[in-house]
Amino acid sequence: MQIKVKKTEEPKVEYDMANDPALQNNYEDDEEDLSYLSESDKKLMSLHKSLLEVYGENVAPTLSQLEGWKKRHDNIYISNVSNNNKEIYVWRVLRRYEYKELKEGDIRDPESFNEMIVEKCLLFPTYSFTFRNSSVAGVITTLGAQMSYKSGFVSEQEALNLIYIS
Repeated sequence: MQIKVKKTEEPKVEYDMANDPALQNNYEDDEEDLSYLSESDKKLMSLHKSLLEVYGENVAPTLSQLEGWKKRHDNIYISNVSNNNKEIYVWRVLRRYEYKELKEGDIRDPESFNEMIVEKCLLFPTYSFTFRNSSVAGVITTLGAQMSYKSGFVSEQEALNLIYIS
């Protein structure tokens, strides 16, 4: 009896930026050495470098964490809330099922609802009692507005302006 073995496709090996020795030396920007990186990976590196500058190595998320968030949420966003504020926030969009879960609660206060969106979507810094109470007054409101906008909540006028005729 002969067994026929079909040759299957070789497994794909994903590139892990966090373990790349070329990137371990404080991101020395030699374009030729980093030319094998995708634009997405270069953006992630730039984000990580910015986070290190603002928060330091002991507080900033690792490159592996950023990669994991990007893989899990498809896109991650960065923002700050004013030109005077050097803090950088890393967050994701709110998904439809999460929105529906939030709406199931009896939330009539828009500010409370906004806080719930930030609590759900903020990846870094970690949303906590300390974060909420030590942030300047407008941080959570502004982050919530940014998250809502990128999650597809736009004004009625903007929604109408986005209609194109082909």
